[in-house]
Amino acid sequence: MYTCTYGWPCQGIWPLKKDVGAPMPVSAHRSGDRKLLAAGTDQGQVKLYNYPALKSAKCSTQLGHSGEVANCRFSLDDDTLVTVGKQDRSIFVWRLTGGGGG
Repeated sequence: MYTCTYGWPCQGIWPLKKDVGAPMPVSAHRSGDRKLLAAGTDQGQVKLYNYPALKSAKCSTQLGHSGEVANCRFSLDDDTLVTVGKQDRSIFVWRLTGGGGG
């Protein structure tokens, strides 16, 4: 299980230095089949990348939480992603369909 926002396999989830004010990743989780990486940002976005997410990785971005995404986790069968909002104190269950990562 990979839950760190730092490291070689998730370098592409970080915005470029020139993107001042860009959403910053605060939580991450790799799917059990090691195909996807989910990242929650400080601006309420949930991003889904192909794993590993290397530099300039494309992603699918979803909005829902009104603030920081405190945590994200894939289900054991990798069919759903659960995210928890820090400010809005809400739990979202995202059903994954088709291929991810943009």
